[in-house]
Amino acid sequence: MASSKKVWRRRVGRVTVYQRGGRFWIYYRDYKPVRRPVGTSREEALTLAAKINAQLADGVPTMLAFQPIAVTAMIAKWLDHHEHVRRSAVNTVNRYRTAIEHLNKFVEANHPGLRADRFDGGMAEQFVRHLRTAKVSPNGCKGATKRTMRDKGVIFTLETARALFNFARDQRHLPAYAPNPFTSLAIERMPVEDAKPIRPMIPDQEREFFKACDEWQFRVFFLFAFTGLRVGELCHLLIDNDVDLDNNVIRITNKPRLYWQIKTRNLRDVPLLPEVAQVLRKCIGDRKTGPVILRQGVISGKSQAALADRSMVQLEEEAARRIEAAQARQTEPLTRLETTQIGRSVWRDAGATKETKIRVEFMEVTKRIGLGHLTCPKDLRHLFATSLQAAGVDPMVRRDIMGHTSLEMTAHYTHTQNGTRQRELSRLTEIRGGVLELVSDRG
Repeated sequence: MASSKKVWRRRVGRVTVYQRGGRFWIYYRDYKPVRRPVGTSREEALTLAAKINAQLADGVPTMLAFQPIAVTAMIAKWLDHHEHVRRSAVNTVNRYRTAIEHLNKFVEANHPGLRADRFDGGMAEQFVRHLRTAKVSPNGCKGATKRTMRDKGVIFTLETARALFNFARDQRHLPAYAPNPFTSLAIERMPVEDAKPIRPMIPDQEREFFKACDEWQFRVFFLFAFTGLRVGELCHLLIDNDVDLDNNVIRITNKPRLYWQIKTRNLRDVPLLPEVAQVLRKCIGDRKTGPVILRQGVISGKSQAALADRSMVQLEEEAARRIEAAQARQTEPLTRLETTQIGRSVWRDAGATKETKIRVEFMEVTKRIGLGHLTCPKDLRHLFATSLQAAGVDPMVRRDIMGHTSLEMTAHYTHTQNGTRQRELSRLTEIRGGVLELVSDRG
């Protein structure tokens, strides 16, 4: 007669813990039976059972409970969370929306109506293969010739999808202890093989670049090259709020009432070399208010800027008036995108230059001097960070001037030039000069 093996079992209030197949399981009733494996540790299983029993007694959702949700609905909820709860920057939300739309289309095309808890690691791998062949417009430019997504774009999309499923877990839309399907992809170890190389201009190229600029272009790009500002930061500098020429410094500040914010939202002061301050004075002239960089058309008189002479406070008042008028024309509250667009209209009427115009002008100059591969004004920001390193500026100071949140990001913008390598290598003569002299002795 076969002997029966006794199964270990213990009750913790309304929860039963038992062992089966080398693992511990939990069983209880919460409107319907719930039975889940919880690991191989008896102590951890009993601790979890005690927590669940307390939750059942309080009438709150238990740790093992989850609310199923479709992937497409989860995406909408996640974007809404960033928009209205976390209040992520408008541009950040737009980047997330663009990236996660790839997942949305993939699910609708291949697994319509799929629940988030049924999206597994195999589907995540299928999604990666889909991204590797997907055609996208470079930089999101409509009408541009589409190409396959670059490695960095694939990685960012997968990181966004992983964040989406982390959110789903936190919101209890996934079973407890269910793995994130994108974690197993080891995204951080994916190689970047087709990244567009960034090669800051060498001194001769830089001189040629500035010689090819007209007066407006020279002033704008000179300020970029010697302050390291982001394009949006320079376009949104206001004379009466951000410029202190008495102390040769400009202040990069958020302007929430004008619906513009720094990318990192970190305020900083950027010191100016005397030559840079001189160029800034030419940009401003005898004006006391308004944007530092006016549009070319406004300067030439070809276009009008009704708010060009307004102070920052007056511009804020105008933005508030326009938003109030827009709200009066509709019953639903204005979205952040709508209020941001109204804020942009105030900047436009103040004579500010659009960021896209800066890029067009930059490409015009680089193409003229045979450097058409340089298509982004941000290259001048890379050049500035590289020059700071070559000048021996302390890394912490470089980070603060650049407005980065970490030294890692500052390192991303810094590209060691050959001259810097040679100079640093020559220091070997100070400590190994005796051995190097043997070369002469040996003829």
